[in-house]
Amino acid sequence: SAVFMEDATAGVELYLSGNTCKAGQKITGPVTGKIKLYQGFAEMTAIDLSKATVTEGNTIPCKTVTAADLAANYKKYFNMRVKMEGVEVTTGINGKATGAVKQGDTSIAIRGGVNGVVLNTGDKGDLISYPQQYNNALQTYVYETSWFTVTESGSGDDGGGSGEDTPSVSTIAELNALAT
Repeated sequence: SAVFMEDATAGVELYLSGNTCKAGQKITGPVTGKIKLYQGFAEMTAIDLSKATVTEGNTIPCKTVTAADLAANYKKYFNMRVKMEGVEVTTGINGKATGAVKQGDTSIAIRGGVNGVVLNTGDKGDLISYPQQYNNALQTYVYETSWFTVTESGSGDDGGGSGEDTPSVSTIAELNALAT
């Protein structure tokens, strides 16, 4: 999972290696660090909180937006926690990095398969995510399956294949045997 820092104007992803920031912290005061671009989006590294006051256990803010507003104002919401209500998963993800959701006539690319996120095609519900740009593609990142609250189940296809159940395996050899 990723960690983000935001104020009333913008958000930034915090590079996890060597930083002690975690979800639910409120940081009051100056924060310093270095900004680097990774695959087209900004990350903060070398984070120094030594002159700030940090409190734990705070509620993480979340701005409710429509897919149309997000699509029209993507950069306004970069790296900020947003919620889209009443979306439909049009391309599921399960081990794939990208999929899509739709609200009304507006489709939004989603990314999350890199973290084991599973979203099933046809499911409808509310989605929490962080809009970003990756390799020049605008996508909104879903870091946990729990960030999608299903209100209506769809076809059950998770985008990982034919929609058929996959047997459980214990080893990579067993997995490879299924493919032959």
